[in-house]
Amino acid sequence: MTNFSFTFNNFMRASGYPVRAMVTMFIGALCNLALAPFFIYYLEWGIKGAAIATDISMTLSAFFVLSHFFSSKSTLHFKAEKEMYRVRSRVILPVLSIGAAPSMVNAVACFINVIINKSLYVHGGDTAVAAAGIFTTYTSLMTMVVVASVRDATDCGL
Repeated sequence: MTNFSFTFNNFMRASGYPVRAMVTMFIGALCNLALAPFFIYYLEWGIKGAAIATDISMTLSAFFVLSHFFSSKSTLHFKAEKEMYRVRSRVILPVLSIGAAPSMVNAVACFINVIINKSLYVHGGDTAVAAAGIFTTYTSLMTMVVVASVRDATDCGL
């Protein structure tokens, strides 16, 4: 769900909705900030609780992104026309060439995150993983605020 949410979030931002894209990240981050401590400490689920909180948060974020693209009011939106879904190499090859590098970066980042979480768990336990998750979420939240602010400023000619 994370890849799905982030990918469509980038489409949302690129199609002229930077504030909505920021809200998408807020939804995931704030839900995770609320759910992770609850699952980890109150329900005593430990690392399993952190993972469940992240999954729930990313799913909510993904549904928000999907609702945007299913709306006919958005610049880019899903249409259900049979002819559109025919595979054409002249369309697929440019898409693959544009998306291959970001996809590999995302896959490597996920792999690095697995290594970091494993190391944190071995050396610090559930608390270390939870702290790193909260820090990462907070960092993502602040990054999205800055990206949306810069985008809005450039749209205004500043």
